Amino acid sequence: MSGAVNVPSPDVLAAPERFAGEECYVICCSGGRSFKAAEAMNAAGGRAISVSGGTSGWIEAGNEVERGAQR
Repeated sequence: MSGAVNVPSPDVLAAPERFAGEECYVICCSGGRSFKAAEAMNAAGGRAISVSGGTSGWIEAGNEVERGAQR
């Protein structure tokens, strides 16, 4: 996805308020960690959506994956 930023799950869980603001999609390999991160972000006032099925589901659906810089 164009404009994607890679942020490790532990960083999100340590300071979810840092990610409050714009709507964002949260994704991990299978969807479990991203669900927990999105929950934490939303509880801190964010608008996060966990991508169902994770990266595997995203790729299987025919979507592109872009390698990007870490935040």
